[in-house]
Amino acid sequence: MRDGEAFEHSFTFRFFSERRLRELSPIHHINDGLPPVLLFHGGQDQTVHVRQSERYAAALKEAGHPVDLIVYPEGDHAFLNLSDEMWYRQETTGLAWFDLHFRQKTAGSADVPKDETVR
Repeated sequence: MRDGEAFEHSFTFRFFSERRLRELSPIHHINDGLPPVLLFHGGQDQTVHVRQSERYAAALKEAGHPVDLIVYPEGDHAFLNLSDEMWYRQETTGLAWFDLHFRQKTAGSADVPKDETVR
């Protein structure tokens, strides 16, 4: 197994085989029909290591797909420990990203805030 793969957590083996986890992992389903992808990840996530999102983003980029990975260094798995301000920034960043990639281009379309950590 490689560092950062979906089946690196021992508790997961209780429910799924390594083969099934590989089948379920989005990194094995990258194809030409994918839309742009936005990934949010908490830097303090103890459930899914940030390396998984980094690997997925890298694989998408390598395949030529638009992808943005935004890491909240203090965030945990569900972002429950983020301040109200950080929750607001995460939500507004997501909305701006969706506007940028999916809304019809019109005057005044939102841009992704430049102060986020985008990898």
